[in-house]
Amino acid sequence: MKRMDCQVDKQEITLFYDGFTEKLINDFIRGNPRFNRAVDKVCSQISASTRHILDVGCGIGASSYYYARHSPQVQVVGVDISPNNIATARRLFGTNNLEFKVSDLSTPPRDHPFDMVVMLDLYEHIPRKDWPGFNRVIKSQMDSVCTVVLTTPSVAHQEYLHRENPSGLQVVDETVTLPDLVQFADDIDAKFVSFEHVSIWRKNDYVHCLFQRGPAYAPIDNGRNLIISRITRRLKGMLDPRSLIARSLRKKVVQSRLGIFA
Repeated sequence: MKRMDCQVDKQEITLFYDGFTEKLINDFIRGNPRFNRAVDKVCSQISASTRHILDVGCGIGASSYYYARHSPQVQVVGVDISPNNIATARRLFGTNNLEFKVSDLSTPPRDHPFDMVVMLDLYEHIPRKDWPGFNRVIKSQMDSVCTVVLTTPSVAHQEYLHRENPSGLQVVDETVTLPDLVQFADDIDAKFVSFEHVSIWRKNDYVHCLFQRGPAYAPIDNGRNLIISRITRRLKGMLDPRSLIARSLRKKVVQSRLGIFA
């Protein structure tokens, strides 16, 4: 769907993403390299002290599920503007440390603060005029020590889509620039600690960013714990997004819990 240049209201956005559920189910079954890379980035930032994660724009909940499974000590709240997506998430992923809510984040989803906030390919789909208010809500949900992981298409990729493939744009598809990200850091009262171009389908087509409030100054971990964590996650989960065997298992989960063939 081409990006709409006129003002888009929340009802139009909600209807668009209600119609996006089937695509997200298919992505979950088949695996999506953009999604996989982003989830890996988030999991690498979850520490033993992480307790509460807010997953904004969680879609059908696959990302929230992977965080909850990766670190059973965390409580994950996944929010999405689409009631269809959230209804699907609740049917697909029921665990004790996972909760899903319909929310456009115009108001805080929880009273207590989060020590991690995740936005995977979400910020560009919020109308630019709404960014200041959205940023204020994110700020209100952050604990005194908090990590924010934000991924977004690069400027070059958005320019390519507008020029060569406008049908690949969604109902709202803003171009997020480096100054926009610096402003976001300032608005949420956090340090902009990492900006990384990653290559998924084209060279440098996505950007992964980290923001931290109260970043630690401490000896560097040698990476052993991170390696062990990644190996454990890949071995223990039947739904690992990179496993060819797991693809058929994920399909069976969708068929048994949703009653559909994707």
